[in-house]
Formats: sequence, C-alpha cells, structure tokens
Amino acid sequence: MRHPFLHILVVFLILGIFAWWLMNRVSVSSSIHDIFASEGETAIQPEPTPEEQEMKFMEKAIAELPEPPQEHAPQVAALLARLQALPPIPFLLEEARKRDAATPEGQDPTPWSSAELAALAEFRRNFFSAWEDFWSGPEPDWTKFPDSTLFFRQKIMSLVSEDPYKMALYNPSARVSAGSEFSPELEFILRLARQLQGLGALRFGHWFSSWTFSDGVGLTKGITTEIISHKEAWVGESNPQTLRELRQLARPPPTVESIRRGLESDHALFLRASFYLDSLPASTPARIGLARYLNSFEEANWFLPDETANARELASYLRRDADQILGLEQKTFLSAPAWRQWLSGNPRAGLSPTLAKSLDGFEDFEEVRIKYQVTLSLLDATIAYREGGLNAATKIPDPAQPDSFLQVEQTESGTTITSSYQESSESEPFSITLPAETPSP
Repeated sequence: MRHPFLHILVVFLILGIFAWWLMNRVSVSSSIHDIFASEGETAIQPEPTPEEQEMKFMEKAIAELPEPPQEHAPQVAALLARLQALPPIPFLLEEARKRDAATPEGQDPTPWSSAELAALAEFRRNFFSAWEDFWSGPEPDWTKFPDSTLFFRQKIMSLVSEDPYKMALYNPSARVSAGSEFSPELEFILRLARQLQGLGALRFGHWFSSWTFSDGVGLTKGITTEIISHKEAWVGESNPQTLRELRQLARPPPTVESIRRGLESDHALFLRASFYLDSLPASTPARIGLARYLNSFEEANWFLPDETANARELASYLRRDADQILGLEQKTFLSAPAWRQWLSGNPRAGLSPTLAKSLDGFEDFEEVRIKYQVTLSLLDATIAYREGGLNAATKIPDPAQPDSFLQVEQTESGTTITSSYQESSESEPFSITLPAETPSP
C-alpha cells in the first residue's frame, strides 16, 4: 500500500531543510562563515599600517609635483645617451651569471664556455666604449651644471653595483683567482675618479649613501682601499707594464685647491635645489619637495633641518647654507700652517646643522692624502724594482717623511718595501713584501 501523503511530507521536509541552510548561509556571521569558506572567499586585505598610509600619501604628493630640471654638462648628457643606447644584456650572460651564483660555497664554479666569454668580452667592449669619450675628455664643469653633480653624487655607488655596470664589470674567474689578477672594476673606478676630482667637498647623507664618499677626500679614500685590495695582484704581477698602466690611471692626491673646487660645486648644488623648492606651491611640505628633487625619502630626511618647514622655508635654509659654504671656501686660501690650525680647532663652529655634520672629509684630509701618496709610492717602488732592480727601488721618495726614501730590505723570503707612515690603528709601518720569486732584472 502506497502512502502519497508521506512522500509529499518528505519532499517538503527536504525543501525546508534546504531553505533553512540557505538562509543561514547568507546571514551567518563573518567569523563562522570564514571557518567553512574556501581560501579565495577569505582573502580579506589587511588594513594598511599608519606608516604605509603615510608613504602612499607622500608618494602621491610627490608624483603631483613638477619634475626637477635636468640640464647636464655636454659630456654627461652624451654619456647618458650612449649608456641608454647600450644593447640589453644577452640571455647567455644572464644564465652564466646565475649559474655562478648557484654554485655552493667552497666549490669552483663551472668554467665559462668560449661562447660565454666571447659574449662577455663584446658586452664589456660596448660598455667601456660608451664611457671612453667621457673619460678622455675634460672634467665637466660641475659648478655650471649642478644637475650633473647631483647625478654622480647620487649614482656613483650604483655605477658598480647595478646592471648594466655590474655585468660589464663581472669577473667570472674572481672566485678561482682569489685576487691574483686585476679586475675590470678597478680600471673602471680609477678612470671614473679622475673625472670627478671637483665633484664636491662636503660629505652628506647616511653611511650607506653614495653621498658619504663622493666628496673629493672620500673618493680618494675609496680609491686607496681599492688599490690596496688588489695588492696580491700587483705583488704577484710579472709584467711591470700592467702596473705602470694602473699607476697612470690613478688620480692625483687631493689638495686644498681641489677642496676649494669641490666647495664651489656644493655651493652651486645648494642654490639649484633652493631654486627648485622656491618654484613649488608655498604649502608644499619641505620633506615632499626635497624628496622630489633628490628622488629619495632617506636622503631628504638627512638634509632636513626642520621637519615642520615648508618648501619655501627649506629653500631659504639652503641659501643660508650656500652663503656659509662660501665662508668655508675662503678658509682654503689660508696658508698651509693656518689651514691645519683651523682644522685642528673647531671648524664646525657657527655652521648650520647640515654643514656642521658634513666636514668629515675636511678632518680626514691630511691622513687620507698621506696614505694615498704612500700607497702610490709603494706601487712606484714595485715598478722600479721590476724594471731596475733593488737599487732603483731604493730611490723612490717616502711621502710620509720629507727628504727621505722608502726603505728596501731583501731577505731570503722576499723584498720588503717600507714607508715610515703608520696608521693609528696599526702597530707596524705601512709596507709591502714582494715574494722571493718576484722577477727583477
């Protein structure tokens, strides 16, 4: 016997349960729903932090400001055009470099194939060719073209750390040779530094910024470190012509006159920045305006004397600083004894907060200059020893002690060339030892 009523009741019961489930599915609280929902359904964007909100606001405000002027020295404008026209890095080189990077520490990377080495040589040739006219021409007039000053003071660090520079300077044998050969990077740095002698004199920015060593003294300090880091190469180098070429690339040591030229460049840069800030709406916060000019929040923060100032007020501060830079420039006309006496006193007295923390290069001047000269003299003595023997090496002057020469001592273990210069952090005088097997006449 059939029971149609029971069948109908079951159908309505099922429909009721489904309706109840559907209503609860729609109205259930978000916390319960999230437990049962799929991963895609629960992808709720987190609320931005106050710092993130502030950064987005500043980025938007900066994007709305006019672009800073870009009037480069002819040499710099031509260089930038040539660099932009460089062909992209070949895929072959990208893959070879990735392969080197993936090599476990302690293992030698797979040797590059002839095709890879040929591609690297071609890329390096194109890259160095783009720089050749800049290196061989006159130094740019940094005072007349402060936009070029700004470019190099900001970019000098990335010139040897970002592509295409990094690829052109890449040395596939570096992990194997362990410093026994000169790297393309050393040649690049030495040639570039010769064209930047008047780039600046004041040392700005955070320790990790290019500004901290793009002043004249800072560059010399970096060059000295770079040459010494290749000591193993020039100690073991059997061809004195290679050493002589390296020596010829080294720029002259810094002088008070080169500091004066750097100050003139700094003065022009401050006025250029103040001109741009004056062109902005009066309500523009100083931090926003300066970050737009420098294209960096971190650098803008370092330069700000007053975080509450607007762009026009900051422009006034920079003009005040420019006037004080002229006062510093006058100090470079002092006699040598008077100059040293001024440096040994309190050279920061009376300066603005920005300039007062920018004189590290001035205070490093004498020590950096002597160390650089001694380093070059040791290199000269090495060349003299290779070309003329022991007697020739003894005739190289010692910059650390007037009217004296480097000391040369020959023993069974090798030839040691020593200067009377001694760094405050070292217990031994500055010296270099050529191994006994070093070729000499």
